[in-house]
Amino acid sequence: GSGDISLNDAGGVDITGISNTVGNVTLTNTGAISDSVGSITTGLLTTTSAGGTVLDQAGNAVTSFNATNTASGNIDLVNTAGTLTVTGVSQAGGGNVSIANTGNLTTSTAPIATAVAGNISLQATSGNLTVGNAVTAGGAGTVGLTTVTAGNIVVNGAVSSTSGNITATSVGTITGTGAFGTTGLLTTSSVGGTTLTNAN
Repeated sequence: GSGDISLNDAGGVDITGISNTVGNVTLTNTGAISDSVGSITTGLLTTTSAGGTVLDQAGNAVTSFNATNTASGNIDLVNTAGTLTVTGVSQAGGGNVSIANTGNLTTSTAPIATAVAGNISLQATSGNLTVGNAVTAGGAGTVGLTTVTAGNIVVNGAVSSTSGNITATSVGTITGTGAFGTTGLLTTSSVGGTTLTNAN
């Protein structure tokens, strides 16, 4: 279909399927957002929740993602797209952020940030993972950057945690002009080498 789809509701919503291959989809709910049965296909998917957003069905196919969660619950997206661009994630509810894309995964526009103890996991299953904006885990929250079957990690933004561990695991290279920062442990693993040109 074409045109944008917007759903504003209260008390939680479980998506059984949305297909909008031309327009964008906006989901706003005072509870939790999930897709335990169906999947979402669209351009930009924007979610706002107060009880978490868990979209972990294998059929999800969105090209851009932006999420805000203000209370309990995690933000999870499992997706398949040539390139998934994450334009920002604000996780103030104390939960974790996990985004996995079969294809390339790129962050841009706005930071991905969690509150104290919120972990962040970004995974490109079969493509490059490019960090283009800040990725910030609050407090002891950890950060994990991973490419699985193919792809390099390019860190062009600040990846940080106050005291949590940071792990970057690449089946290719790890490069970039960004920096890692934490008082915890930084661990990098790459097949093709690690070269970061900024201070860490």
